[in-house]
Amino acid sequence: MEAVMPSTEFFGITAGLLSLVALIYYVNQIVSGKESPSRSAWWIFTLVGFMLLISYKASGATDTIWVPIFNVVGPLTVALLSIKYGKSWKEKGWSRLDTICVLGAVASAIIWWLTDSPLVALLMNLGIDFLGIVPIVRDAWKRPTMSAAIYWGITYAGILLNLFAVSPWSFELAIYPLYMVITGGAIIAVFLSRLWKTT
Repeated sequence: MEAVMPSTEFFGITAGLLSLVALIYYVNQIVSGKESPSRSAWWIFTLVGFMLLISYKASGATDTIWVPIFNVVGPLTVALLSIKYGKSWKEKGWSRLDTICVLGAVASAIIWWLTDSPLVALLMNLGIDFLGIVPIVRDAWKRPTMSAAIYWGITYAGILLNLFAVSPWSFELAIYPLYMVITGGAIIAVFLSRLWKTT
């Protein structure tokens, strides 16, 4: 009997569920006092994640949409928790990078409206998201924690599964999942190398 391959929808939903598991784990770490999220960073991740979601959906994404959805739900949840449990605005400060990310997200919406091209907005927001990844990599290098590494490990498992949900393979549908694989892989590599050296 010929084996039946799981559908792209199955991979997409499973990837989304892994993102949910990672979120639940991270929320538990925050509430228990083991993690203290930055208020400015997570509100910006929410904004950029929302712009990525709507531009990616408008580009034709269907089965691969679950991970982007949780890339809004997750940051929004953490951002709300950061009001009580996070680093204060004064403690963290508002950096020039924060301003660039916010202005870039707003500019992508305007350009999308002017050009009627969700792909242009998607590519712009991927670039903005990449700027937001830089501080995460920096923190993983300077202050690696096992709880953060576990969160990113679960998240990355979902990111990898999401590749199998891409159908049909086209630039518009594959660029976001491939971007996530590359940047998520870089974050995991930094965590593993730093934690391995400290053990």
